Amino acid sequence: MQLPLTKEQQQMSQPVVATSTFRGLLTVSDDKTVASTHKLPIAPNAMANQIALQSRRYISKFYEGWLVCDDPTCGAQTRQVCVQKNASGQTCIRRGCRGSMVLKYSAADLYTQLKYFETMFDVNRAKEMVDNINELNVKKARIAQPDGRATPKVELLKPDWPSENEIHSQWDPTLGAAVSQTRQSAFKWVPGDLFKMYTTAN
Repeated sequence: MQLPLTKEQQQMSQPVVATSTFRGLLTVSDDKTVASTHKLPIAPNAMANQIALQSRRYISKFYEGWLVCDDPTCGAQTRQVCVQKNASGQTCIRRGCRGSMVLKYSAADLYTQLKYFETMFDVNRAKEMVDNINELNVKKARIAQPDGRATPKVELLKPDWPSENEIHSQWDPTLGAAVSQTRQSAFKWVPGDLFKMYTTAN
């Protein structure tokens, strides 16, 4: 008979997985005075695989279709579609509750998550963001400057951008992997067959 493993033995038998926190190519301080760039923590192909895996996990979460009552005092959850409707949508499955059943993880949540993955690796978007911050800081300094004074000196953000070779070899492939996940999910796209169906019917 095999004895059950102790907690220490279970922990030792589990594989050790290295983890790292990566917040994207560019991070900006809350006061918009410091901007830093970061390198990929792992190889581009490995990062692309991680993007695909994480994206599929969120897509699966959306297609699970869990509904939750929007009344915080109720907390009812289900995957069943309720036929009864009210002004806000589907009636809560719990008798006596006046709340409505809404998606626990909505399409908007999924789209925001997928777009966030894109922004993490988009070099052009990061450069545009820095330019906008610099422009805004200059405008604020001019407004605060009294009339007749010289143009105020503003410390512009000058991050250490990756080289062209790094962009093409590292950042573009990972950005492409993130963009492909958003396109495959068909968000904000209406199939052409839908318009063809209505045209044929008329």
